Amino acid sequence: MSIVTSAIATPASAALEAELEEKQSRLADLMDQNGWTAVLLSRHENIAWATAGRVEARVALGVETAVCSLLLTRDGRNYYIAPSNEAPRLADEEFAGLGFEPALYPWTEDGAADLAHQHGGPEIGADTAQAGFYPWNFTSLRAPLLLSEVDRYRKLGKAVAESTTRVLKGLAPGVSEDEMAARVAADLLAQHITPS
Repeated sequence: MSIVTSAIATPASAALEAELEEKQSRLADLMDQNGWTAVLLSRHENIAWATAGRVEARVALGVETAVCSLLLTRDGRNYYIAPSNEAPRLADEEFAGLGFEPALYPWTEDGAADLAHQHGGPEIGADTAQAGFYPWNFTSLRAPLLLSEVDRYRKLGKAVAESTTRVLKGLAPGVSEDEMAARVAADLLAQHITPS
């Protein structure tokens, strides 16, 4: 499951800033250790982690990567790399107030790698295996949870339990497992919680 934090609880701005700074610090340490100039995050779990749960850039369920990638540079500049047709929605719905600059390419082309190197330099660690980047598993950076993350997980768990209970109480005999799952998913989506 992933959450848009406004549905559960948006961290207070000071707490959000502290969380984002801690994550930027972890990424900077990783870049220093590996001699990288930037990191490129394309997997949903890493994008959500790096943005304190604020960005949900999933277009299709069941895929591991988002419609955009995050490029976080050693000098502290942060970009979201995306096709131009997604730019207005991403700017308004996902990245407002997060301090990420857009780096856009025509939707008919695949210009993400070129833009990443243009803005991030030659030595970039990435959470997906692709030519010209150093593949890295970012799980160890995400694993030590911050208190704000623990709080969001608890709120998410409670919301999912309440949603599931509400749907199950309204079921009648003969409802298929797929229909039950669809009803729970619809209830969660109505709360801006993406079942995945």
